[in-house]
Amino acid sequence: MKFKALALTAVLAIGVAGLAEAGIGYFATPTPETTLALASQRLDLDSTQRARLRPLLQRAAALRTEVRNKTAAMRAASRVELQRPDADLRALDGERKTQIATELKAMDELRNQFLAFYQDTLRPNQQAKARQLMIERMDRFDRLREHIVAMSDDPSQPR
Repeated sequence: MKFKALALTAVLAIGVAGLAEAGIGYFATPTPETTLALASQRLDLDSTQRARLRPLLQRAAALRTEVRNKTAAMRAASRVELQRPDADLRALDGERKTQIATELKAMDELRNQFLAFYQDTLRPNQQAKARQLMIERMDRFDRLREHIVAMSDDPSQPR
C-alpha cells in the first residue's frame, strides 16, 4: 500500500514537473519578476528591498533551470547505461550522488542568502507576514498531500 502511494505521488510529481517545464497552467513556475511583484505586494517591499531581492530570485530561477537540465541529462545517460549488458550501476550511483551533493550545496548557499535577506533586510512586521505566508504555503502543501494519499487509498482505483 505504501509503495502504491509513493508511486502515485511520483507519477503526479512527474506530471506537475512536465506542466511546469512546458509553462502550462497553474503549475508553471512564475518568473523572478512575477515573484518579485507578488512579494512586493504581499510584504509591502520598498525599492531598496526589491533591488536586494531581485538577484536572489534570478539566481533561484537559474538554479531551478540548471538542476532540471542536469537531471534530464543524467536520466538520459542512465537510460543509455542501463541498456548495456555490462551496465555499471555503482558508477551510475556515484555520479548521481555527486550531482545531488553539488546541487544541494548550491541550494544551501542560495537559501542562506534568502535567510540573510529575511533577517537583515525585512522589517519585523514584514518578517511576521513572511512567516505567515510560509505557514499558509505549508498548509496548502499538506492539503495537497492528503488528497494524493486519499486518492491512493480509494478502493475503486486500480492497484
